[in-house]
Amino acid sequence: MYPMSLYESKESSGEVSLRELFDNDAFDIDGIVSSLSIEDLIFAACRGGWPASLNIASKTAQLFIAKDYVDVICNEDIEAWSPAIRSATVIRTGKKRCFVDPSIAVAALGTSPQNLEHDLKTFGFIFESMCIRDLKIYSQSLGGRLSYYHDRYGLEADAVLHLDDGRYALIECKLGSRDIEEGAKHLITLKNLVEERIRKEKQTSLRLPDLLIILTGGEFSYTRADGVKVIPLGCLKD
Repeated sequence: MYPMSLYESKESSGEVSLRELFDNDAFDIDGIVSSLSIEDLIFAACRGGWPASLNIASKTAQLFIAKDYVDVICNEDIEAWSPAIRSATVIRTGKKRCFVDPSIAVAALGTSPQNLEHDLKTFGFIFESMCIRDLKIYSQSLGGRLSYYHDRYGLEADAVLHLDDGRYALIECKLGSRDIEEGAKHLITLKNLVEERIRKEKQTSLRLPDLLIILTGGEFSYTRADGVKVIPLGCLKD
């Protein structure tokens, strides 16, 4: 059983549905706005998705739950996506280890929401962990699974969300707007590599990604001219 996602803890508005994105090409995300500030996201990550937190009124007390869990840390491996679009020696196929909840990393570091507000570089890594947590929860609800892609040339996708019918989304997690352009370039390059492999090997079981998504800590949802969808984590649901 996973911790709660932001949608389950009633912090994500859920206005952008992954299921709807996959099933409805006409679904328009432009103009959907997240109400979560960076400070809200930082607190949510530090508190974690622990159900017990719903029964505690004090925000300070909520932060102690993850610290109690650190003694019995649970983590889960994410399999590498190995689509044969490059030499097998290029692709990093080791499992990516991550905490089941970002609050465990926060507790292990001995940091706090106040400290992270002044250290957004560190929070960027914790934000990615929170995105992965929510994506794993949402992918399970969709009957899918999560993997990742990273090769020695630096090309990556933080997450690849696979549905059981073969459709999939390439996803990058970028806290701030300054990193969105870089994330979009990664996704487009990876899509082009897949397209090239399909062209060269007509019998390949590979298909083009159905969605290219950047999850962000920003406010606004929109679709870029290159087709990449920029979605605040605070708007997402399964």
